[in-house]
Amino acid sequence: MKIEWNTETPRKIQQFANPDYPTENPDLEDVLTSQDVDHVAQIFKTPLTGSYNWDYSVQDDRIKKLYELGKQLNWDPQIDIDWDRPWPEEAGQAELMNLHDYPPYLALSDKERDEFWLHMNAWSLSQFLHGEQGALLVASQLCSCAPTFNAKLYAASQTFDEARHVEVFNQYIQKRIGLMYPINTHLNSIIDKILTDPRWDLKFIGMQIVIEGLALSAFNTARETTPDPGIERYCLLGNA
Repeated sequence: MKIEWNTETPRKIQQFANPDYPTENPDLEDVLTSQDVDHVAQIFKTPLTGSYNWDYSVQDDRIKKLYELGKQLNWDPQIDIDWDRPWPEEAGQAELMNLHDYPPYLALSDKERDEFWLHMNAWSLSQFLHGEQGALLVASQLCSCAPTFNAKLYAASQTFDEARHVEVFNQYIQKRIGLMYPINTHLNSIIDKILTDPRWDLKFIGMQIVIEGLALSAFNTARETTPDPGIERYCLLGNA
């Protein structure tokens, strides 16, 4: 496999072979070409200014507490989430999303409703995944440019935490959904702005308030509306 570098976000929906996929899903060998299996990477440039810190004394107890909490509340996606749960019924999701009395939805056939929920969940979870990768990249940048020792430690623990979030959403989408949507252009713009800004404090605010704020709100919505205990369990862990 080779890496294909792009300056723009790829817009193609990805499809994955999945034995638990609720609708017919052809084998990848029948639909993929040699170009489809390339690793696709989007380029961004940032005037990042790094900083050493040779003073290892405690400088901010609040930041230190966040780092300690990150160590104490560790969890393992492969152990703490049951990936073998059967695919849940979608019957109650219409009521949870207030679509049970919506005429256009009621006019759909059972097959069309299954297809609707498949793509609805695929799109939402794909945005989770892309946002988590953005948070991962921002946290990794903060390891270099945060000015204090404790802030660097916290950014390092946050980087590992975001890596687990990316792992979970990627595995969930590929194993249980089977479809992955491209990143929303507005979400892409927010992440680009945070990643390419040279100021460490804006990156910190952007990650903790903007990206994580959106994520926490979305997690709460997903936990309340999902019919799948697997993703509900992750949302609880992600909020920990």
